[in-house]
Amino acid sequence: MCGVLEGLAIAGGLSSYMGGQSAAKANADAQEANLKNRYKQTSEKMNQVNERMAIETAERYKQGLIDRAEAKAIANESGALGFNTDRLMADSLMQQGTDIMSIEKNRSNEMKQAQWDNQSYYAAAQSSVNSGYNNAPGFLETGLSVGTEIYKAHELEKLQTTA
Repeated sequence: MCGVLEGLAIAGGLSSYMGGQSAAKANADAQEANLKNRYKQTSEKMNQVNERMAIETAERYKQGLIDRAEAKAIANESGALGFNTDRLMADSLMQQGTDIMSIEKNRSNEMKQAQWDNQSYYAAAQSSVNSGYNNAPGFLETGLSVGTEIYKAHELEKLQTTA
């Protein structure tokens, strides 16, 4: 009778161990797939940011050229050449440079945020994977569980034979 109980204890422990490890592996695989998708989303976001900032920069250059052309046309028509025109051109170039620098700083900040997001995604996925494996029964726990069941079976058999 004890052999059957020992066998059942071993089978139950093994089943618990295998089920827990399988669930932990499935969780790890799901987290890895989710992390890859988040990385793809972040990569796409970064591409969109680069494209948007390139368009904004080109538009600002274009607007600067238009502003300077208008200022030259007005200066030429009014006959106000020299210092005033040079100052208008310099001011227009300075404003354009400041605006483009601002656009680039915004782009840089959005890229940094995307990188921080990726690090956060990785940490969350790793935490979930670690929790899954920590909660799954290990060899030692399974061995102790099986040993306890076998001990109980032996004690029950002793009680039944002495009674």
